[in-house]
Amino acid sequence: MQQTYENVFSAFVDICKSVEPKKQTEERLKTTETNITFPLFDAPPVAFGTTKGGSWDNALITIANTLSSETNKRRTFYVDDKIAIVYDPYAKAKMHLLCIYRSNIDNPTQLKTEHVELLKHAHTIAKQVAAHLRVDMMIGYHAIPSMRRLHFHIISRDLVSDCIKNKKHYNSFATDFFLPCDKVLTELESKGKVTIDKTKYENLLKNDLKCHRCKSSQKNIPKLKEHLEQCNK
Repeated sequence: MQQTYENVFSAFVDICKSVEPKKQTEERLKTTETNITFPLFDAPPVAFGTTKGGSWDNALITIANTLSSETNKRRTFYVDDKIAIVYDPYAKAKMHLLCIYRSNIDNPTQLKTEHVELLKHAHTIAKQVAAHLRVDMMIGYHAIPSMRRLHFHIISRDLVSDCIKNKKHYNSFATDFFLPCDKVLTELESKGKVTIDKTKYENLLKNDLKCHRCKSSQKNIPKLKEHLEQCNK
């Protein structure tokens, strides 16, 4: 009988040990979110548009300046006095958000030492959003953004989307053209600026298609998408 009780107690201890890491992980997630309550991910079905007569490359400036409009309220995930996080109008993955700076900065090359704290704030919020969404997310800037107003992407790593229509769309996230936020911040802190070699990064967009997970070569976009559906499982 004593041996039986000892075996039961031992099994109970083993179960407690196996549960504890999960509990600790959940507590860490709660801790990162104590100051901010984020909504559920619920992307609107309609893409953003520019104002009448506006230029497409100014669309992010338009959004940042009209956050209080009824349309943009629906499309805004988070906002404070420094940044606005909105649903990407042409999502390149199952979850895709844009963090738009509200300061008048066009791209990473315009960043200066005085912007370090601004980036730290934005990156901290973005990492909390990623933890809140609880999927495998990437957070980073495009080396050569196609739209004005400094912004970065909070995007799920699957890269599965009907809006990925060509090599450039995919390679802008699947190659070093996508600059992790910590890398940008580190360079800004150490050098006081962010340097972009345009030729180098433009060439990355022309790379042959390769799965960003297993690195296998893919013949074309349809084949790549077919492969990603399986490789992401």
